[in-house]
This record gives sequence, structure tokens and C-alpha cells, in this order.
Amino acid sequence: MDSVIRRTKWEEKLYQYCLSGFGRAKGASAWWDLLQQRGEKDFIAQGIPSRRWEAYRYTPLISGVVRPLLATSQEVYRSAPISLIMDELPGYHIVLSEGESSKATLPAGLNLLPFDSVKGENQVWLKAHLGEITKSGQDPFIAWNTASFRSGHLLHIERGVVLDRPIFLHQRVGPGVGKTLHTRMVVRMEAGSEASIVEIPYMETSQGLHTHVEETYLEPGAKLCYYLCQVAPTGYGKHFYYNYIKQGRESELYRHHITVMGSFVRNDLRVDLAGVNSLAKHYGFYISEGRGHIENKVVLAHQVPHTTSHTTYRGFTGHQSSVVFNGKVSVLPGAQQTVATQYHHGRCQDDSAQLYVRPQLAIEADEVACSHGVTVAEPSEDALFYLQARGIPAVQAERLLWEAFLDKGLAAIPLPGLRAYLEALCARKALSIFGRATEEGE
Repeated sequence: MDSVIRRTKWEEKLYQYCLSGFGRAKGASAWWDLLQQRGEKDFIAQGIPSRRWEAYRYTPLISGVVRPLLATSQEVYRSAPISLIMDELPGYHIVLSEGESSKATLPAGLNLLPFDSVKGENQVWLKAHLGEITKSGQDPFIAWNTASFRSGHLLHIERGVVLDRPIFLHQRVGPGVGKTLHTRMVVRMEAGSEASIVEIPYMETSQGLHTHVEETYLEPGAKLCYYLCQVAPTGYGKHFYYNYIKQGRESELYRHHITVMGSFVRNDLRVDLAGVNSLAKHYGFYISEGRGHIENKVVLAHQVPHTTSHTTYRGFTGHQSSVVFNGKVSVLPGAQQTVATQYHHGRCQDDSAQLYVRPQLAIEADEVACSHGVTVAEPSEDALFYLQARGIPAVQAERLLWEAFLDKGLAAIPLPGLRAYLEALCARKALSIFGRATEEGE
């Protein structure tokens, strides 16, 4: 790639910064060491992405990540402790703090194992699957994570185990100036198991950077309800999240992705429907404000016949903020009888909001039913007029329409406690965005 040969000043700074962070995990075994060596080589081969790269065309990498991360002034950094979010909700709460785990008593059949303590059959399985679906040659930040992560965890749910309560994974990054943390997780759900996982990332420094790579394997008949809740206070940290999922025969995935946080968040999801009669439903929901940037790349790959996927994203792009949605449904040769839909519904607060949406269908089979669609708009003038004609002030009317639009994105969440928490969060966001103008209008 030409970016390897010609880098700008800031790209070169980031490149050298990444190289300086390479190193081996303490006590790492030979197979782990080989994986990290491959990550180093892949990162050096790819270099730093720029807007010349199609996948990073709308990513403000320099202004949103590099300059804040490498700034020398201490004044740009602030840190504050963040209390655990949702810790009052019933479930199995596990805190992962910079690679170390602190957990409540877990039920039989649910295991959380650091990579360096995995033994026996689990170690054989982990060696075969770590890095299988998130290959470091796919993306420079995956390569950086692969070359730099010092610890990781295997979350293992044994065959036939059905958990009665959700698992809450609190991914916590403590305060530190210019701190960079790379974390890794592999989730293995054996055949016939069922679970709900709620993952909540935290970062207690405003300009630190967190890369997280997570690989999930659903064996035949497994059922997973997964919630990625990026809901920490706005302005805390830069996040690169990679979640790659491989589904076996007759497995079911229900994934809810909520992003209401951060000055910079880039998420990369890939789901491989590799088993006949597998089902994947993905619901995305976001709120961007205050010069924040949220980016979601979503790929559903139908690899075998008789698979189904449905993807729906819904969100609000606020004043001077930006959002990117890059979605793709891929139907490989021979994947007949595929059913797939992909829709994005976006709203912009005003002309300063930037929303880039790119849905794609790549179909290489004949007997399929696939569709996609996009709606992007500002609040309806007719609806605003209707509400104002009934005595509702303009800003309050706009807020009501906004809340009604977003409520549809939360309605699909089956956990009542989690849904109530997110509804309350959105109500507070509505007040923060429209509250001052509402007071002035009154």
C-alpha cells in the first residue's frame, strides 16, 4: 500500500508510537509468541491507514485519535473515576481491569480463564482458534493489538449449559496520561448452550486509546444474546472494537449494539454464518454529539445454504458530530436460500451534523431474498408544525420527535432492566442536547 511508503508527519508519529509498544506477554508460551510475531510483521506490512484507504475514507484518524493521543501538553488530559455501570442489575458481574479479572462466584459450566492459565483440551482449542477469524493481516489495528496485547481471557460456556442470568463484563481501563491498552477475548459457546452477555467498556482517561479484539464461536445449536453497551461519559477515551463471530449449524445470535459515548469510537463487526439454518439478528443504536465520531462497520457473510440475517441500525447525529455506517451483506457461491435484510435509519440534528451511510449487497448465489435500505433526514417539518399548533414549544416538539424515533431502537432489547437503564440514559441525553434551548423557549 502506498501509505507504507509515504506517510505524513502525524502518520509517521503514530507508526513509531505503535512500534514502541510491541513486546511479548510475560510468560507467554511459544504459540502465543508466534502469534504476536505475525502481528508485528502484518502491522509493518500494512502501515498506518489514511483516508486514501477505502475502509478509512471517513475516519478522522489524525484529528480524532493521533493528535490527542500524542499531545505533549498535560492540560489536554483529564482523568476521573467512573463508577461501575449497571452493577445493580441482576446477573454475574465480572470486572476486567487492564487484563486482570475480578469476578463473583460463577455457576457450574461457566468459566473465565486467563490465556496463560488455560490447560488441557481448552488450551488445544484456544491455540487452534485464537486469531482464526480475526487475522492480523485484515486491519492495521488488529495487527497492532495482536502484536501488543499482554493478556487475554477465554470465556467458556460448556455443552448444554443454559444460564439463568446475564453475564456482565465490565472492561475497565484506569487513568493514565496517553495510556494505550490492548485487550483480547475469545468466547466459546459449546453445542446447545444458551447465554446472555452484556459487555461494558470504560476508560477513565479522556485521551487514552483502547483496542479490543473479541472472537466468538457458536457451536451447533448454541444461542447467544449479546449486548455491547458503549455508554460511558462522553469524551472518555478513543476506542477501536473488533468483534468477529462464527456461527455453527442451527445456532442463533441476537446482538444489540448501543453507542452513547466517547469522542471517538470505531466498531468493526463481522458475522460468519458458517452453519446451515443459522440465524443472526443485529440491532444497532447510537447517539453522537459534541464533535464526537462514531463509526460502525458491519459485515454479514452467508457462507452456506439456508441462513438468515437481519440488521437494523437507528441513531441520532447531533450538532457538529459525525457518524459512519458501512454495512455489507455477502452471499457466497452455493449459499442458496439465503434471507438477508439490512436497514439504517438516521436522523441529523442540523446541517452541521455529518452522517455517511454505505449499505452494500454482494450476492454470488441465485436463490436468495436480500434487501437493504437507508433513510436519513432531519425532523419532519410537518410533524413539528403539528405539535407546535397544539401549544408545544418548538424545541420541546423536536425533542419529543427525537425521543419517539430512538425509542424504536430500544424496544427490541428483551432484558427489562437493561432496557429501562438505556431509556433513562436517552432521556438524560435529550435534556443535555435540547434542555438549554427548551428553557430559553419557555
